[in-house]
Amino acid sequence: MAPMSCGNSYSKGITEMPMIDRAGVFIAEVASCGISETGNPPKVTAIVALKLVAEQVGDNMEPLEDGHTITAWMYLEKARRDSGGNAIGTELNTFVLDTMKKVFEWDGLDPFWLADNITGHGCQVTIELDANYGNKPKVKWLNAIGESPVPKQASPDERRAITARLGGKLMAYSGGKTVEPKKPTPPAPKEIPAKPVKRAKVTEKPLTQAEVWSAFCKKHSGKGQDEIETMWFDTISVTAGKQDTEDLDAEDLSKIMKYITDNAVDGESPPF
Repeated sequence: MAPMSCGNSYSKGITEMPMIDRAGVFIAEVASCGISETGNPPKVTAIVALKLVAEQVGDNMEPLEDGHTITAWMYLEKARRDSGGNAIGTELNTFVLDTMKKVFEWDGLDPFWLADNITGHGCQVTIELDANYGNKPKVKWLNAIGESPVPKQASPDERRAITARLGGKLMAYSGGKTVEPKKPTPPAPKEIPAKPVKRAKVTEKPLTQAEVWSAFCKKHSGKGQDEIETMWFDTISVTAGKQDTEDLDAEDLSKIMKYITDNAVDGESPPF
């Protein structure tokens, strides 16, 4: 893919251009790219400043006369965690690596090649407003021009990543799912006692996923939303041996709640 021509749209410097304030699909040109370590633990990140030159309106791309900007934070690494959800290092973020290779025709070997070679390169950007950060715009998808921003068919790894990212938000929004325990049918008495004795049976109300999720978020309130959701699914796997929140029953929820109350929060700062 050849770099786009910037034409007269970039007579202004990028620092003079307004940041985009809305969601949508845009055509962009790379204004600059820097490679740095960000977050805790430190992760190698490609920080890509983008000039937006056109916006999708219906089926057409309409030029943006004044130009707008946004920055894409492309994490080439991600945190590696132990069974308790604690960060113990980093590992390659293969999803982002594959994206950068495809969009910018990078061989995936030297990250500083990106800083030296992709300025002026054209790409397609899908922007969303992030409710977790005051509805500020952020880059959701980075694609080659004309490519669909959503995979037509997700792989198993992509399915788990999407579930990890959306599961907690959907659970919080929809109120979770309560799984009522099965009640055994008592055997019929052989004979009716003359004076039946009734005893009050004390039962605990089953936990709901919403209650457990709320406790989990409160426990890790110092962390970012994406990190909390990843830790949530890791905790489900460790305590209940399951991957999907829909498979959790009352016993699983009790185990997860006990795990939350028994384990201390590590001192890790929220990710960038």
